[in-house]
Amino acid sequence: MPLRLNLSVEFQRNGKHFPEGDIPLKDYANAILRDTRVVVPVIDRAEGEVRVILNNIADSGTVASEAARTRYPLWVIGKTITDAYELSMFITTKEGTISRTGIKQAVHTAIGNMSIPENVMSFPQDQAFGKVLEQMILQALMEMQQSGELTWLSLPVIVLSEEATHRYWLSAPAEHVFEAAR
Repeated sequence: MPLRLNLSVEFQRNGKHFPEGDIPLKDYANAILRDTRVVVPVIDRAEGEVRVILNNIADSGTVASEAARTRYPLWVIGKTITDAYELSMFITTKEGTISRTGIKQAVHTAIGNMSIPENVMSFPQDQAFGKVLEQMILQALMEMQQSGELTWLSLPVIVLSEEATHRYWLSAPAEHVFEAAR
């Protein structure tokens, strides 16, 4: 039976709260957690809380600063912009709090006259945030399960399909199968 938890989130940019990011973060985290069947975000009759904090670490070579340095538009010369993220997740129930911090992931965006290696799968920009967040939340839950911290629960096994793990251009490899601690 999944954990029924209140979901709270905080989106940060370079370690400072950025309230405009809280709503999309909550919407994506809600859907991702529901799909895992390990945690079901609820409003009423919660058994505790799941807190997700996501920090977006800004790339110093942003499009605006890069465009100011050259005479040519970026689509002519080509540029890669990296959006780095760091996730912390806390699950608090009457048994206590378990957490994972420092889970890192990144999305690389190719702008303009660039070629992406054939072995690197790409996807539309509007899917990047949700895909990175999914990988990070699943990583946190997998680590909590593998460490035995969730053993007091009879949780379902999380399986991330092969197809889903290869649609991203991420900086770290994703795990393919997440096993529940026995």
